[in-house]
Amino acid sequence: MKKIVFWALIFLGAFAFPSGAGVKNPAKSLSSVGEPQNYVPIVDRWSGDYPNAQLDRLKEWHALSHAGYIGDEAAFASFWALFKRGTAMPKVDFSKNLVIFIRGEGSCKQMFIAKVTLKDAVADVVADENRSGPPPEGHSAMALAAIPRDKVKFIRVGKEQIAVE
Repeated sequence: MKKIVFWALIFLGAFAFPSGAGVKNPAKSLSSVGEPQNYVPIVDRWSGDYPNAQLDRLKEWHALSHAGYIGDEAAFASFWALFKRGTAMPKVDFSKNLVIFIRGEGSCKQMFIAKVTLKDAVADVVADENRSGPPPEGHSAMALAAIPRDKVKFIRVGKEQIAVE
């Protein structure tokens, strides 16, 4: 019975958060405390595993927050070659967008970026994860999302802010 429930959740999750799905209404809405939130549209999103030994290749990697961003096509191509070996790199218009990423910790097997909000030029990133088992040896789960770079000066994951240049 547990296996049936597990696979049903995996199946439903695949349809709930398909690649490229973003927040459909980027307009302001009210949070539970009554503050307006500006949702940043997610242009595209990806998840997978990345080799831990290659994290230092990511120029904008910030180990303390387990996050960072990619702001140009060359860096994205270098990242993608290790992230999704043998697959075509998706098109990202880096003149309009940037790619944010988060690395999972410990037993996190899968991750996805659930939402991004913008307030005072700070993009707050919220991710979710599946702790059903560890990623392959020597790898970490990674979640990426392409978002519009307009008005984004910092990315915040948890308590740390990362300057976007």
